[in-house]
Amino acid sequence: MKKSLILLIISAFSSVCYADAADWTPLLESMKKGCSVDSEALPYGKSDIGKLPAQYRASVARSHSRQTASDGEVLTIELKNSVAFGQPLSALVIETNEGYGYVKMKFARNADVSKLIPLFTTPTDKRHGMLAAGRAQNFCVKGANGTLKQYQSSQHHWRTVSSDGPWQEFRYHPKERALSCLSSDHYGDEVECTR
Repeated sequence: MKKSLILLIISAFSSVCYADAADWTPLLESMKKGCSVDSEALPYGKSDIGKLPAQYRASVARSHSRQTASDGEVLTIELKNSVAFGQPLSALVIETNEGYGYVKMKFARNADVSKLIPLFTTPTDKRHGMLAAGRAQNFCVKGANGTLKQYQSSQHHWRTVSSDGPWQEFRYHPKERALSCLSSDHYGDEVECTR
């Protein structure tokens, strides 16, 4: 009886903690479909953090940015009392450059990140349906205008590459308890499909 009461109290306290947390899901929701990143919603520089709504600004513990070798910028936002997709979120890493975007969501130690992996998918065609991480696949689809799209997936990632440019990748980083999305329009030459 005592154990049940203690577990009930702990469970209620955990729910209350998440209820007061800043929920970053609305800003990251677009990533679930094809790793599309909402560039209007997320901050891409330290100065953009100040433009976020108050609930998100209050959840920022600290942030720092650095330039990349290719003249891009990497912004790291360490978070406190934050969640995304129902799991405790500890940091966001956002990298931008012309024609390139990368967002990594780092989750807290107590997060069950594996529950989130199936949420991140990309549409393929009528025959193959949605592509998600978890099952090894590698196939090509020829579009109506002659473009080729290659779809690949494995236990921890999926990616799509198109012969006309756009490239998206979703990846699960188990050691970091992180999920990332990359989107670029510079890698169409990586398609490994026969024409």
